This record gives sequence, C-alpha cells and structure tokens, in this order.
Amino acid sequence: MKVIYIGTQNASLGSNLKLGKEYIVYSVFIDKLDSENVLKYIIEDDQGGDILPYSANLFEIISSIMPPSWVFYQKRDSSYYILPSKWAYDDFWLNYYDGVDEAKENFISEKQKMFLFDLTDNEIDILVSKGEYKDVESLLKLLIKVNDLRTKKVSIEVVKSERLHNLWITAFQYLIGFKEEYINDLFCNFLTYYEKTKPEIAQIIYKYFEDN
Repeated sequence: MKVIYIGTQNASLGSNLKLGKEYIVYSVFIDKLDSENVLKYIIEDDQGGDILPYSANLFEIISSIMPPSWVFYQKRDSSYYILPSKWAYDDFWLNYYDGVDEAKENFISEKQKMFLFDLTDNEIDILVSKGEYKDVESLLKLLIKVNDLRTKKVSIEVVKSERLHNLWITAFQYLIGFKEEYINDLFCNFLTYYEKTKPEIAQIIYKYFEDN
C-alpha cells in the first residue's frame, strides 16, 4: 500500500514528512484510544527513520492494494490493525524499539517485501535501464532473497548490460536455474564475446551446459 503526503494546515501533524513524497504504509489501524476513532497509517518518517502513526487524512492513496501476508488483528486496547502477520501481536513495536532480534528481523524482512510489492514492473524497468550499480545491486539481491517472480527478467537485463558487469556473476548464478532455450542462447552469445576475458562466468556457463 502506497500513499502520498498532501499536507495539513497544522504543520506539527506532519512535520517529519515531505510534501508530495510517496510513502509505503507499514500498517493501517483504527485508534480506539482516540475519541474520534481516527483511521491512521504507520509510516517511516524522514527525520530519524522513526515508525509513527499519522492520520489517514494527511495522505492521498496511490495504491490501496495490501500485501497478501497482511491480516486483521485486534490489540488488547481494542485498537484494530491490518498489518503483516509476523507483526500481529501486542508487543511487536515495543520489542522492535527495545532491539529484540526477532522483532527487528521480522520488521526488515516485511519492509523489504512491501517495497517490492509496491514496486511496479515499469518502475523496475526504469531503475534497471538507468544502470546505477548500487541501485540495481540492491534491487537484484532483494529480488533473489524473496524469490520474486521478476528476478529472472532483471537478471537477464543485467547480463545484457556492460555497465552492470560487476553484477554479472550474481545474475548468471541465478539464471543457471532455468533450463530454457532463450537462456541457452543468452549463455552461448556471452561465451562468444567474453569466454576469455570473463573466465569465472565462463565456468558457471560450462557447468550449466554439463548439467543439461
């Protein structure tokens, strides 16, 4: 789920957010302790990276689609949440800010999944086409980590890009898992041009064909 901050007349309500910036919503909840039962979004701010609740009235929804891992949960104080299932217990945020390893690890893994879930195919294409090494490296490693279905396409584009040659080994190691004619042709074409200059990758390709 993704929203854009549209601002408020009360500057203090969104002082840690940037006008017009897009934000990923980490959770949605109705605060029963608030007399108006205000719908709120849990969002990471721009100041210290704090995860804080903000009134939904401060935002415009860009994408309302929630990840499939989100569940409905009612806390002891009767507040209602829609959030990742791994966060669905009363002390999650307390544990997170207390530095409990399990809570921190669950936060990071779910945050990464949300980032990819809200990342459109077009946004991925643009990011890869720009060829900025650090950005593509982070994307590719994350795609592989969560076994995203778009990993193969990104890996192929990486292999085709001279600018991203430092990621070739990572991409080839992923692609050897696919026994397809297109992958065969891609590997053969690579050997035609780089067999002598990229021996480590050539060995990966040799092993691929030996196993076929």
